[in-house]
Amino acid sequence: MKNNPSRQEILDLRKRLWLGIPAIFLMLGLAYLVGMPEIKTTVSDLMNQSATVRISVAVFGTFFLVPLLILVLIIVVLKCIPIRWGGMNFIVKLLNINIFAAAAFMIVGVPVLTFLQYHYMPQLGYSKCNILRGHPNMWFNDWVKNPEWCVQGKDRAWVLQQAQKIK
Repeated sequence: MKNNPSRQEILDLRKRLWLGIPAIFLMLGLAYLVGMPEIKTTVSDLMNQSATVRISVAVFGTFFLVPLLILVLIIVVLKCIPIRWGGMNFIVKLLNINIFAAAAFMIVGVPVLTFLQYHYMPQLGYSKCNILRGHPNMWFNDWVKNPEWCVQGKDRAWVLQQAQKIK
């Protein structure tokens, strides 16, 4: 079996590039605009021992998604340029490793990080509070320093105001 794609495969790939490359860049942009700020905020809140912390375990999948998308972009572009390059096998191996790591993270990492969250957040003095307004979805958990601040209909800004009153 040949490693070189046929001329027809190359032409088909080139026809799909007009949609594929912008889609990859769109997903990279979304991962950066949605995932990274959420991770930065969570880490910052934990380091500063904020009155409220919002944790999304699934957002940490961004660390696998970004390299995966970059590798797919490189492979697609290199396949559209019919050159013989020995490094392509290395990039494909990196892609396979990243896909395996992403799958392992989803199967093992998410439950482990969830368990660690439920184990260590109470030790850090936080109580789970998913009734605050503005809670995005089931993949996010809100934690508050004082269980009395967990009030239905209030939001994280209100919790921070309550914490400021005590200081």
